[in-house]
Amino acid sequence: MPHAASGPRSTYLWYTHTEPTHRYRFCINAEIRACNWLVAEDETDRFCKACRHNRNIPDLSGADNLRRWRLLEVAKHRLFYTLLRLKLPLVTRDQDRNHGLAFDFLAAPLDGQGTKVTTGHDDGLITVSVSEADDAERERMRLAMGENYRTLLGHFRHRSGCWPLPRSRTCWSLTLDCRTG
Repeated sequence: MPHAASGPRSTYLWYTHTEPTHRYRFCINAEIRACNWLVAEDETDRFCKACRHNRNIPDLSGADNLRRWRLLEVAKHRLFYTLLRLKLPLVTRDQDRNHGLAFDFLAAPLDGQGTKVTTGHDDGLITVSVSEADDAERERMRLAMGENYRTLLGHFRHRSGCWPLPRSRTCWSLTLDCRTG
């Protein structure tokens, strides 16, 4: 179990009894309760291994966007937990501009004007409408699209499964089939 030193939440240093010389701090997104993952003290990135893949997040001053984004982050972190356990490479857009994995969490304009936000993917860029975090909206979309089920984690798994691994240019879904079969 981690233990804390003093200071603002994202600058607390944590350690475990089994490795007291290794120190960790919370991801900067912990400040707004959107993440509870830790970052090694010596890392320069203030974001955890999951949050550093965010390219855009919704305007958090918008109605209900913070709550929705937090729900999306829970599902995305579940995906990243699996990807880390499978030891798959997690290349960001900063590391590979053309093929790195990135997430755009976007909200439609409140006035209904402007660009419609569509959940989808394009060579490692995964776009998710924050309205998908609302159960009623997700159910409406599920029925409209004739889907048997529609979950946030399912979205992330599906969209990221179509992301080609940068070096091998092989889809994760193909890699996972080989590892499990």
